[in-house]
Amino acid sequence: MDNLETSDRTASEEFEQCYPVNCWWVAAIADEVTSVPISRQLLQKRVALVRNMRGIVALEDCCPHRRAPLSLGRLVDDEIECAYHGFRFNGEGRCTRVPSDANSARHLSVRSYPVEERGPFVWIWMGDPRKADRNLLPNIEIQANANCLRIGGHWLAKCNYMLLFENFMDVTHFPFVHANCRRPDISQQEIVPHLAKSSSQAEVAGNVVIMSLRLPAIAATDLETRSLNLKPGATLEKNSEAWLTLPSCFVQKVNIISAPRPSGPIDRHTLHGLLCVTPISPSSCHVWGETTQDYGAEFAQQWQEDYETGMREDIRIVEAIQPSIEGMMAHGRDVLTKADHVVIVMRKALRKLLQYQ
Repeated sequence: MDNLETSDRTASEEFEQCYPVNCWWVAAIADEVTSVPISRQLLQKRVALVRNMRGIVALEDCCPHRRAPLSLGRLVDDEIECAYHGFRFNGEGRCTRVPSDANSARHLSVRSYPVEERGPFVWIWMGDPRKADRNLLPNIEIQANANCLRIGGHWLAKCNYMLLFENFMDVTHFPFVHANCRRPDISQQEIVPHLAKSSSQAEVAGNVVIMSLRLPAIAATDLETRSLNLKPGATLEKNSEAWLTLPSCFVQKVNIISAPRPSGPIDRHTLHGLLCVTPISPSSCHVWGETTQDYGAEFAQQWQEDYETGMREDIRIVEAIQPSIEGMMAHGRDVLTKADHVVIVMRKALRKLLQYQ
């Protein structure tokens, strides 16, 4: 029992209202924000996003007149016009026009939110706008050439956002949650000790949780064999570095090396993974994922299908955990093993971040 311990907090204490607001969260993929307004539920608020001539604007998605969503409106002269009675609001949220009463406009406004575009995403600051600092945006810049394969997507998950981040960093679940996958490197249970060792060595630097993963050479999958133009039966070594920038962004770099051959150079390839999660509420969240790899472009559809399957498997298991947090077992405490060190580190780092809110 020396490798077991009990969490110092109950499930409800750990996960209820556990997201900070004075930080950057992903609001959308940059390409989906156009001159046609869209609505997004973020941190228990509804936000209207639109792109005008100056950039992206984020406003409270509720006209103060009769509560109609501004996202149902349209962009007129770089301002959002409410679809109900034509009230207009500029990028700062100030009302500039009331068709039925010209004198009312100066008294009306809606909240505006600071936004920034970085990488493939639109980031939003939902807290005190005076504290918004673009230098606090997570570093997610990935160097990739035009021939790289990009796959990914956007999902909605009915669970607390931290359950997903704990899942992403907890590599010991791979052979069980993804047991039916076509990847022997994560479906073979004999590699669990290697995965557990990596989890137990996680460390924290500020609000960044860092973990390295070293795996022995394992047979390449059929898709990897075809994508990397390997001989049947070839093996691959995979060395991974992962960074979770709390509270919103997970980045992973995987170096893939073909096992030494009798002659010829060793092939080296790189995969970059990016996962961002934004709460909708304490029990639901958005998930955005993107993987960039310098191989396999000719098999893009199959890589995308495998990616989506893995994400659905992860979401399925954490959604099944969520009722235990909300219901009868909410006052229970987790039993944690040595391999859960990364979970302990993450929870403590998040608590510290919340203290400064």
